[in-house]
Amino acid sequence: MAGAAPQIPFNADRFFRFRKYWDYSGGIATDLHYHIVAPFHVAIANDFPTRVAGMGGLWVYNDGRQVPDTFLTAADYPSKYSMTVQSSQVNENGPMTMIRGTKATIHLSDEWKARPRASTTTRIFFRNQPFLDEFIKKNGNDQVRVDGVGNEGDLKHVDNFLDCVRSRHQPNCHADMGYKVSVTSDLSVRSYRNGKVYYFELGNESRWWKRDRPEIPRASKWALKTGF
Repeated sequence: MAGAAPQIPFNADRFFRFRKYWDYSGGIATDLHYHIVAPFHVAIANDFPTRVAGMGGLWVYNDGRQVPDTFLTAADYPSKYSMTVQSSQVNENGPMTMIRGTKATIHLSDEWKARPRASTTTRIFFRNQPFLDEFIKKNGNDQVRVDGVGNEGDLKHVDNFLDCVRSRHQPNCHADMGYKVSVTSDLSVRSYRNGKVYYFELGNESRWWKRDRPEIPRASKWALKTGF
């Protein structure tokens, strides 16, 4: 037996579909949310979350699985932005990925998949009405369309990693980012399972749940350790 999971008689479903069970998986959040949350860390800020909530449930697949077939994550960050991730295993059409800023909104039309799509996708930047004149003056139009960008598969990540092994440079998706993204996913699962909103203390990297928690200050530095 390896890890903390209890030893049980062989079960084919648990062996082949281990992601359906809490003993081996955090469900959608720990399996797939990284591929949505990490790009936001690249685009906005690579921060630890300050507050995380997870919601959802087993609404359709009542086949003995434990993890929810529908899951939502909501998180606040010290750089003064909030993020929501909606996910479901009962519908193949995911929500539009976008970044909604004060002056404009970016629509990202490509959802993550392991294989590159046959055609590249489009990014469209829409202006927000109060800043229309400023946006047009800067970009020459009331929207900006960027073609020829999109998911190019995993090989570029592999190439970047191997290049960094040789050069000792930091890869594009480095360990610090993986750690911070994983904190959000982990706390969202804890929130769902325990029915509590979780806060993350940036100074000592501990987590807790409490009502009426005062504002959490941002830490100036951190060490690679967890309070879990």
